[in-house]
Amino acid sequence: MDAIILGGDHTNEELYDTKEKVKGNKFSLFLKNKCMGMYVLDSLLNSDYIDKVVVVTDTTKLKQGLRFKKNVIFVHQVGNLTQNFLEGVRALKLKDNVPILVLASDLPLLKGEAINDLVKEYYKYNSDIFLGLVPYENFKGLLGICVTNFQPIRVNKKLIYAEKVNGLIVKPKHIINNNKVIEIVQLIYENRELESVRRQLRNFKFFPYILKNFGIFGIIQATYLYLVSRFLVLLNKNRNFYWLLPEKENFENRLSKKYKVNIGFVNCPEFSIDCDTEEDKKNIERILR
Repeated sequence: MDAIILGGDHTNEELYDTKEKVKGNKFSLFLKNKCMGMYVLDSLLNSDYIDKVVVVTDTTKLKQGLRFKKNVIFVHQVGNLTQNFLEGVRALKLKDNVPILVLASDLPLLKGEAINDLVKEYYKYNSDIFLGLVPYENFKGLLGICVTNFQPIRVNKKLIYAEKVNGLIVKPKHIINNNKVIEIVQLIYENRELESVRRQLRNFKFFPYILKNFGIFGIIQATYLYLVSRFLVLLNKNRNFYWLLPEKENFENRLSKKYKVNIGFVNCPEFSIDCDTEEDKKNIERILR
């Protein structure tokens, strides 16, 4: 499997809401003793499953003469999240519809073992689009460090509270020349917190796409899922109301009717400890050796 690290500067064209961002380019942001994105790159290079890595970032900020034990390609960023992702896919020059692991560059606690666990979980499903979740129980001692948004999901009539993996695995066939497919991928990726399309309703420029592809019923359903998830969180992870949420398989089917979408679980909290704010940066630096 190949991988892409998205490490460009934040733009105002993204489809998601953000907190006050850390200043500058995330990949090259210096953290402890090296660039933040290099921690993510090292984790991929130390994985047993990753063959090639493409890094999309501001290449003018990188040191020259970097050498790696695997094939690493640096691509200069071209725009927003979607545009940079497509540049990364093109750089891989894939001949077959093989899966690609896509990660953010602000996950400096990642290790190769965590990458292995996520890839092994993916191969249980072999999905077109795969989303990872980290159950709440794995965050002992880490609560309050960039991790505040656990969401409930129903699995075998039980509630599991989990935080998102800040990335996804996707098969890129037809994506390069099909804007609708890339919009579906990005929509699903940005809604990996199990709130469905609710978050995108704040972005009026994206509303026509939501209405066209999900319809009024889909919007009502997404709003219901969001309200129920908030209700369950307010009840302090009460598992007596599991029946209010659809089973995981039903939720997966609702995310896309055309593409196989699956949600898997990994016990690696470092996938969810990302660096969005200056406060996040300080907390992560305390953990890094």
